[in-house]
Amino acid sequence: MKLYYFDVPGKAESIRLLLTHAGIKFEDIRFTMETWPAHKDKFELKQVPVLENNGKMYCQGDAILEYLGRKYGYLPKSNPEAHYKIMKIINTVTDLFMAAYPIMAPYSPLDEKAKGEYMTKLLKEKGPVFLKSIENALCENECKDFIVGNKYTIADFVLLGAYRMLKTVETWSKAFHEKVVRKFPMYSALIPVSYTHLRAHETSLHLVCRLLLEKKKKKK
Repeated sequence: MKLYYFDVPGKAESIRLLLTHAGIKFEDIRFTMETWPAHKDKFELKQVPVLENNGKMYCQGDAILEYLGRKYGYLPKSNPEAHYKIMKIINTVTDLFMAAYPIMAPYSPLDEKAKGEYMTKLLKEKGPVFLKSIENALCENECKDFIVGNKYTIADFVLLGAYRMLKTVETWSKAFHEKVVRKFPMYSALIPVSYTHLRAHETSLHLVCRLLLEKKKKKK
């Protein structure tokens, strides 16, 4: 199995985490901006992430994640309510990143002054709204180690992947933590610990995900 993406967390990070947790060996192929043009035309939509399995290409990050979630047991088979909660979290994370894209994108159309103004508005308005929804889901879930149910679902992997992505944009990450994240204790306590225990080590490819521990046991 091969996963194609760029050398950043992005839309592929949740897929990497899922495959790692499932114990599935895969080749984590990462393009740079320099190497990407030579490979672009081999993909149906001329974009990544793309998953290759037994010669078949799967495209669109959310579709890949849902496919793998069903294949390896990270989506409920017959629980519409749980499925709704999972998809709500995923859509909320997507909306947050779409809102933040103008300041997170490497080739942002905004100048530095406009970025600052946009970030201030985002941290005051949309950021707290989206994170409050995630915090509420964590509080309402009976098992406090996961966001839906009592085991990992694709919602956890999306949330943890988003956490990693935020950490790559230092200015935005620091401001988001200070102005928004600190107001939500459940998120602040759970997400960094969960990600750490799904991550093995950094290599020359930066992030290689392997399962270290299923979950850190609560202190007695």
